[in-house]
Amino acid sequence: MLTLYYHPLACSLGAQLALADAGIPHEAVYVDLAGDRSAYRQINPLGTVPAIRTEAGVLTETTAIHAWLAQAYPEAGLLPKDPFGFAQGVSLLAWLAASAQPARRQVRMPARFTSEAACHAQIQATGRELFERCLQRIDGLLAGKDWVLGGDRPSSCDYQLMVYANWCALDGLALDPWPNFRQLRDRLLQRPAVRRVLEQIDSPLLKQA
Repeated sequence: MLTLYYHPLACSLGAQLALADAGIPHEAVYVDLAGDRSAYRQINPLGTVPAIRTEAGVLTETTAIHAWLAQAYPEAGLLPKDPFGFAQGVSLLAWLAASAQPARRQVRMPARFTSEAACHAQIQATGRELFERCLQRIDGLLAGKDWVLGGDRPSSCDYQLMVYANWCALDGLALDPWPNFRQLRDRLLQRPAVRRVLEQIDSPLLKQA
């Protein structure tokens, strides 16, 4: 059985939701990112989440995990099966990891970018602007669609977008300026497996929606 290593406020939530909603048997193991991670580093030397233990070994990095799940469990429909559609999904996942996630990190953890405390406010302001631009792009990608890649069911990309909805709820940022994104959040909240995971981790999304 698969083992997913996660933290409730990290980007690992996307893989956790994908596994649960697709009904893929797995064990979810909490990693205390603020505590001693020496034991966990034996599994993932970087000490980050997500990581997933498979029969073939341990995979790290969100984009790689989603791509592997889609190929290992094609019946789940987590990403399109045609090569171009699959690449489009991976492209969106990579953009989220490389653009939206670092922008939000600037807001929450400016000290990671410089030790000069006098620069932190500017780093946060720039990060906030970049993050909201990312939300605008997400909203545009969802225009006229129930799910970001189209189709009749959510994909790995939709589950990963819930990470950003979760972070917005944590930061007190309402999704009203991005109605398509807000509607995606609400559609996913109606799915029992998604809601069950969010209840288990006491997600701030349940208080905002």
